[in-house]
Formats: sequence, C-alpha cells, structure tokens
Amino acid sequence: MAEPSFLTAVRESYDTVAADYVVRVPPPAAMDPLSRAMLAGFAELVRTAGLGPVADLGCGPGRVTAHLAGLGVSAFGVDLSPKMIGLAQHAYPNLRFTAGSMTALEMRDDELGGILAWYSTHHTPPRSGCRMCSPSSTARSRPAATCSGETMSAMNGCSRPRAMAIPCPTSRISCP
Repeated sequence: MAEPSFLTAVRESYDTVAADYVVRVPPPAAMDPLSRAMLAGFAELVRTAGLGPVADLGCGPGRVTAHLAGLGVSAFGVDLSPKMIGLAQHAYPNLRFTAGSMTALEMRDDELGGILAWYSTHHTPPRSGCRMCSPSSTARSRPAATCSGETMSAMNGCSRPRAMAIPCPTSRISCP
C-alpha cells in the first residue's frame, strides 16, 4: 500500500529542518511552567499506575522522551523523520528511538502504559482516520496501539498551547 502523501511531506519537512529544530525549539526545562507541570502530572499518572512504557509519538530529537525518562517513566520515542531519530539517538544513546509513523504502530494489545503526542498530531489530517488525532472518529481501521494507561496530546489552539489527557483503559488508539 502506498504511503499517504501527507506522511511523505511531513517526513521531508522535518528531515530538512532537523538541525535547526534542535537549536530553535526549547527543551522541556525551558518550557512554560504549565507545560512542564502537565508533563510531570502525566509522568506521575503513568509511573504510579505501573502499567508499562510510554510511546512518545512524534518525539523529534528526543528531548521530551528523555524528560519523561528523567521523571522515572519507561519511555521510548517514535518519529517519522529519520534525521530527527538520528539526533535523538545521538543525544540520548541509552533510550530507544524508532523511525515510524503514529498512523502505523505495530504493537501488541495493552503493550503501552501511556501515549504522549506532544505537538505532533497537528500534522495528521482529520480525515486520515487516526483516532488519536480525532477521538470522535468512527472510522473503521485496524488497531495501531492499545493503551492500558494514559494518553496525552498537546496542540496549538487559538493563541496559546493546550493539552488534553485522555484516560485510556477503555479506548483504543487506532489509525489506518
């Protein structure tokens, strides 16, 4: 099956800007207090539940993945851009990073204790069928990941960042 054109465009864009991204986008320690608190709260929920690892979807250069690991969470990163994954592996050699798409995760049911999509779902068109990106979607698709813990997605909305935490025990995160 051919890859959707939006995935090719996003991969090429982030491969092009990967080195500049590391310089221009602040690490978690330099984020606003609310963003840091939300990440800390998410980490606490996942850690205290003890349900398994967190997939940081759209992990970029791995900074948030490493931040979660520093908060005591077993975390790994997935990003569409091989260049971003290369930067993450170089900066954090003791963590696991994989090139891939949030629309095609291959994991066993209930393998994850949490899913984090920190400013990464905005690249996925609403009609892609990705339920992570459109929680009310009724699209029928094969499960990409089932989470037995917590899900958090941060996105830009209006003039300031927003995030939502979605309890995951009864929801399936699935994409085409």
